[in-house]
Amino acid sequence: MVYALILLMALNVSAQFLNRQAPVECSTQLHRIDSNHAILGITLSPETHWHLYWSNPGEAGLAPSVTLDHSTLEISPQDFPIPIRFETIGIIGYGYESTQTFLFTIRGEIPPTLTGEAQWLACDQNACLPGSQRFSLSSTSQTDWLQAAQSSQPTPLHPSDIQRDTQNRRITFSFASDTELAGWSVYPYDETFAELSLTQVAREHERYTFTFSYIGEVPTKTSFLITDGKLGYKVTL
Repeated sequence: MVYALILLMALNVSAQFLNRQAPVECSTQLHRIDSNHAILGITLSPETHWHLYWSNPGEAGLAPSVTLDHSTLEISPQDFPIPIRFETIGIIGYGYESTQTFLFTIRGEIPPTLTGEAQWLACDQNACLPGSQRFSLSSTSQTDWLQAAQSSQPTPLHPSDIQRDTQNRRITFSFASDTELAGWSVYPYDETFAELSLTQVAREHERYTFTFSYIGEVPTKTSFLITDGKLGYKVTL
């Protein structure tokens, strides 16, 4: 994985850019499920022509993250919203050009007021700028923001008929879908996807069949997102 520092170098960002804050608006929400379980939402709105990054940013970039002031709490990101693909000076990235809410699960003895900092990286065609914002939150009873964020997450998919052909370096799997979807894109959650060379898709009797061909060895385990830009499925093989 090539990280944000390499992208900054590739884009030839000058020192004056590095002293600026990323042009992104940030808001935060907290929904307390019980005394030991809560969901934190970080909503980021980039300005026009700027983009944010998915959990796998692609060949460069950094995903949004959260640091809590409470060392006894555990925090983990939920599945990020469905991304888009973009290219900057030949570097492929996965992320967002519009407002998105990123959800994080918090576990432990949660204090009445939760404090911490949200961090992100935003880029355009000329620069990459880090951004951050402090937050101090008590739980809100409103859940509209949470329901909206969850609706943008991919649906976990458990495909059937998984076949690994190590000799011909292929993985084939299928799943049922009563909706015919066009324009599929595939986004990798891990680096094993880098060896992928070809994807074939077929639909018959309300079932989709995907065949992945690999340049190198077929991975024993891999995960990826399949999406038509609106609906998305998280697949783990």
